[in-house]
Amino acid sequence: MIYALLLGLIFGGSQAPLEISMPIILCLVLLKGTVEILIKKSLITRTPSPYVLYLQKLKQKGTITLHPWRVYLLQVLVFGSLIAFFGYGVAYGIVSIVF
Repeated sequence: MIYALLLGLIFGGSQAPLEISMPIILCLVLLKGTVEILIKKSLITRTPSPYVLYLQKLKQKGTITLHPWRVYLLQVLVFGSLIAFFGYGVAYGIVSIVF
């Protein structure tokens, strides 16, 4: 979720309007979650994607969900947007105090 924090910091630091920056951040977070679902292994680190690890943990716990990708995307969207909004608020507050 570091990407969501960085996006929030970038948009907040540039003092972009919240109405413009948050839909862009939400779309990028959903895109990242979708890419994690489609790609099974990271191309850079050669490790399993977070979605594959999520599925392995579900199997270990014995939890059965009908569509695990929907639950995963919902989690990515909720937690990614919360972290991005936090980064946006921090950067926007610091920039408005300093400048």
